[in-house]
Formats: sequence, structure tokens, C-alpha cells
Amino acid sequence: MAVLAGHNAHYSIRKAARLIGGGALRVERVPIDERFRVDARALASRLESLARERVEVLAVVTTAGTTATGSVDPMAEVAALQRERGFWWHVDAAYGGHFCASLFRADTSSPDERDLLGFPRARPSRDPAPDSSLPAHSLRALRAARHATSISIDPHKLGFVAKGCGALLLADPAWMSLLGEEAGYFRDEVPGVLPLGRQHSVASGLEGSRSGRAPISCYVTHRALPLHQGGLGALLERGVELAQRACRAMQALTVNGWRVRPLHEPDTNIVCAVVTRDGQRVEDCSRCAAAFVDALRAVGAPMCSLTVFRREEAPPLFDALLPALGVRVSSSSREVAALRFVFANPELSDAWPRDFTRVAAGALEEMTP
Repeated sequence: MAVLAGHNAHYSIRKAARLIGGGALRVERVPIDERFRVDARALASRLESLARERVEVLAVVTTAGTTATGSVDPMAEVAALQRERGFWWHVDAAYGGHFCASLFRADTSSPDERDLLGFPRARPSRDPAPDSSLPAHSLRALRAARHATSISIDPHKLGFVAKGCGALLLADPAWMSLLGEEAGYFRDEVPGVLPLGRQHSVASGLEGSRSGRAPISCYVTHRALPLHQGGLGALLERGVELAQRACRAMQALTVNGWRVRPLHEPDTNIVCAVVTRDGQRVEDCSRCAAAFVDALRAVGAPMCSLTVFRREEAPPLFDALLPALGVRVSSSSREVAALRFVFANPELSDAWPRDFTRVAAGALEEMTP
């Protein structure tokens, strides 16, 4: 039995497979493309080969907003495969799920309707939003995610909710019973005395008793920042726009032969880049990335962090992207450190790309012998 997940999948997928299968459940890693997304053709090919081998596929996992690059897997193509083959399709939307707020406009049909806390009931409209800063690929993929069997999402990330709040969404609510157990002291009803038919909420899920603080904070936050383009969507789209502008600024940044070059156009609000110059080895790129981050921190401008890409996980990076940037890649090159920029803070100034260009130019000057 196997679970299929991309090389870009979060490590928690492998951990969950070990917990579920105790070693008997293997995770098949699906290749990714040059945009750090699951290769849909490779996924289809692997499903076909597993069918010939009579290996049961427990689930296929795709990601809406990968941790390293913010990439969004090709959900529409996976949805088509799921209709054809009938596997359990899970979408890991822990990071990028809240970008779905960009898909809808506000429902203004009942402007005076209020909830129990007095917030306007500004629900997302069924009408799609007319436009969005998100790339067409991301919009298409997020719309297709509704066909998934299950979706996980973390409001404590781009939902701006305190850490500790997560959600599992199931296409069929009946499947929730698979996660629950009954106990007499968890019942809200007594036959012949109290109403029947209501299951206590703590009986559902892997955890038992737990605090209500996380769901309440999520509820209040999403009432204040509704899940549509007029609420949370506006904040997240601003990060997408900044990521796109930063990407363009990096493409034009050259100082004394040094370059900061993005590895991909952003699918969401994350951009990864390398620091390089012509003829530089992969190993030099990693050292230069670390030196660049240190130089930014030294002047009080911690604008980015580091992430490491391994060759076995991202072959297109080593086979095509790095050589195209003038980096020398050898057969012994195993990994490269890159800069990682995350535009999740809604308080970031519109001048960020300009400020980055100025500060980064100074850092590159410092790196020049």
C-alpha cells in the first residue's frame, strides 16, 4: 500500500504515513517540475505503474502553497486523475488554503445581518471574484481543490490566528465518524430525557478534550477579516503583489558581477532566489547566500531566511535552472542554499522592493573582494 506525494510535500506527510502504517505504508515521492510543483504527467505515470503492480494507493497528496517556495500543485489535473481512478485525494492547504479568500467577492445581499458577537455576516458570495493578483495557474488550482476528498488548513498561518488552530475538511461528513469514539460522559443526550442525535464535538478527531480558545479565536478573526476579497483576501493579495514586484526587482539587481536571481515566478507570496555570478560553483552559491543573509542582518534588515534544496528532491533546479543562471553544476553537487522571502506581513511597506534593492546592493558591495 502506498501514499503518493510530491518531493515538495511537507515532512508531516511522511511522519503521518509512519504513524498509520508502522513501516508497511510507503510514501512514493513524485517528481516536481521547474516551478517546484508536482509533475502531473509523472504522477499519472506512477499511478499507472502501481496499478500494473497491483499496489493499492491509499491516497494522493498535493500541496496548495508549499513551505519552501509557496508553489501550488496542478490541482485541476489531479482532480481529473482522481475522477478516473477514484483514489483518496488529500490537499495539504496548511499554508496556502486561505488564498481561496481571493476567489470570492463579498456577499452584500444582507448588509444588516449580524452574528451572535455583533459582526456583520459578510459571507463569501457564490459569484467568483472578477480579478485577482494571484497567477492564473494558482487560481485554477485553488478552484479545483474543492473536488478533493479531504483538505487540511492551518488558520494560524495565513489566517492570522493564534498558533494551535488547524482544521480538517472532509467532502463527506460521514467520514468524521472514523476519527471518533463514544464515551458515556461525552454524551449530550439521555434516551427519553434529553434530545437525541447530537454527537459531542470532542468525540471527533485525533485529540480528545481540548480548549475552545483556538476555534473561538479563528471564528472571531474570520468575522473581522471575512474570507473574501474585501476581507482577508485583500491582505493576502497585497503580499502576492509584493512578491511579484520583489521578483522583478531581483531580476534587475546586479552589482560588480554579483546577481540576486529568483528561481521561480511566485505562485503565492514566497520567492526563492540565489546569489551568484558567472562561473560560480553550486557550493559557492550556498556560501554566498549565507553571507548575504548575514550582511542584511548586520545592517538591521533581516529581509529573508535560508532554505536548502537537495538534488534528489529538485532535479530540474540542478539540471536546468542553475546552469541557466551561469552556475557550474557538477555530478557531485548535492544541495544548494537559497534565499527565501515570505511576504505574509500585511504591514510591509509598498516601498519594500525599492528598499530591498538599496540594502541588497550594499550587501553585494560588501561581498566584493
